[in-house]
Amino acid sequence: MSSTASRASEDTSRPKRASAACTRCRRYRQKCVMSWADGQPQVPCIGCVKAGRKIAEQCGVLPRGHSAVDRSFRRRRRPSVFEDDDTSPGTSHSPQLDNLRSKTPDPLQLVSNNTGTEESSTLNDALHNSIDSTNPVSDLLPPHSEVVDGVRAFLYNYFQLGFLPRAFFLEQVENEPASVSIFLILAILALAARFTPSLVKRYGGRKQASMELSRRAMSLIPDEMMEASLERMQALFLLGVGEFGEGNGGRSWMLTGVAIRMAATLSLHREASYALPPHPQPDEAIQSEMARRSFWLVYCHDQQIAGRSPSTTFPLSSIDALLPCEEDDFIFGQVPTLRSALPGTLAASQRIQGVTDSNRSLFATMIIGQWLWARVAEQACAPIAGAHPWEPNSEYKTLSAELDEWEKQIPSRQVFSAFTLRAMKGQNLDLGFISISMLLRLSHIVLRRAFLPCMAAAIYPDGLVSRDPGSPAGFWEKMALIMVENCISLFEQTEISLNQRTPMDGFPAVFIFGVYMVGDIAYFLYRWPKLCPIHASSAPRMLQRALTTLSLLEEAWPLATRWRVTLEQLVASTAASSSFKNTATAQRSLDEEVTIYRQPSRTSGGLPSPSELISRT
Repeated sequence: MSSTASRASEDTSRPKRASAACTRCRRYRQKCVMSWADGQPQVPCIGCVKAGRKIAEQCGVLPRGHSAVDRSFRRRRRPSVFEDDDTSPGTSHSPQLDNLRSKTPDPLQLVSNNTGTEESSTLNDALHNSIDSTNPVSDLLPPHSEVVDGVRAFLYNYFQLGFLPRAFFLEQVENEPASVSIFLILAILALAARFTPSLVKRYGGRKQASMELSRRAMSLIPDEMMEASLERMQALFLLGVGEFGEGNGGRSWMLTGVAIRMAATLSLHREASYALPPHPQPDEAIQSEMARRSFWLVYCHDQQIAGRSPSTTFPLSSIDALLPCEEDDFIFGQVPTLRSALPGTLAASQRIQGVTDSNRSLFATMIIGQWLWARVAEQACAPIAGAHPWEPNSEYKTLSAELDEWEKQIPSRQVFSAFTLRAMKGQNLDLGFISISMLLRLSHIVLRRAFLPCMAAAIYPDGLVSRDPGSPAGFWEKMALIMVENCISLFEQTEISLNQRTPMDGFPAVFIFGVYMVGDIAYFLYRWPKLCPIHASSAPRMLQRALTTLSLLEEAWPLATRWRVTLEQLVASTAASSSFKNTATAQRSLDEEVTIYRQPSRTSGGLPSPSELISRT
């Protein structure tokens, strides 16, 4: 009897879930575990205690019938980032811009208690005390100073060529944190955390920091995804970029899909959506350009990760939106006199001069490069059986000609060189500049790599599979030469870029994929030097350097681990007796199965279900 009573006493004192969750746990939809005494739950709960002393002091359970109060914040509205005072004299508005005003719930603050420590800065305390402490999402963010650090790293050290006016947005986060969507800030921090020392220290590592902030942003998706706004679209896009970098291609595709639907709801593919009044204020021009840049980034990312099934939400014939302007125009809120257009769009058919504009902005050049790369990546994952790339009307010839034309039209200041890279770095635009040159070289490489089995049959005939009798003499050898020369150029660009930046400074995903592709082509050249005899001696160094660089970049982007392992497996699994044709065919089959990124664009899991999101909180 005494042992039974002892066990019963232990059961009642052991922490467990209460029948009614506290206010904070109910709002976050997480388990509310409390200590028990005399058969009754005791506040504060374990979660509030871990969140800090101030949160623990506010822990409590509302009386029966008052639970709806916990969800009342979801019905509140707030002004947009650059919303003007309608009562101020001399201001003008555009109905199209009004449609882009954010409708996200009032985030109230960007400051939370420093979990794990009792100390916080005077500024943090002042901001915290000036804002309603019952804000249901206020403690999702780290302390304000660390938020500013993360946003600064994102704007200047990672997402340089983006949709945010860097100086103004950083100033807004510093001085008016309550005016910025917490969902957007969390998405920004999820990407920037790996490159922000204060966040790395807080969460115990680069990976841990990124995963924790991504988890917090994901916990808001059920409330944020059902109503379109510019900031929600931006946040979902950034989360999609982060998931792709983590190696979660299916989740990235789903998140980006929601963002692209929001873009459709906001009609961002229509130029009329960016209409400005006759004499716009600088902040109106900036807001319009933010929306334009957001649309093009979401659209291109959706195309790039879709693999064999490109997005059809916006057929080119339905897009009449023009491409973004120069960075100086964006920063100063100036309306450019001329904009470029994406080839093939409705806008391009209406503005012929915009397609071949040799003075197009850096951002516009990048968008065209991403669009061409998406088409090349799609082609690289498609079956090539029966393809005759030497025919004038073949897809290969069409894409190759478009790439050559794009390269000819790149403005001289945007052509890659070590000097120009240093100049761009001085303007904090080097990552966007690197992306353009790498997209060009990658497109040339991957477009031809798809035909490696055909090159193998022609260059290393084994008597079992003969070269296509219809191919012109020397066609496959010339294709191999162009592919390898682009690979060498890409290798040189990655080496120069790494000399300008450390691996932990941050690199776009396309840079890491470029390193992987250099290693892939270098292996085939090293193993079968007749592929391109004049450059075969460069193969061992390029292969070894690619493996080393991918190892260095793993901490910055987990996807680098997958590409390094894939490359190592290719090297290890190829027996000495393996033929070039069989190895190339096996790799081509993988391209068709899991795309050239070595991660399927669609998975059965896709976007996490609401129950999965709840369990993560």
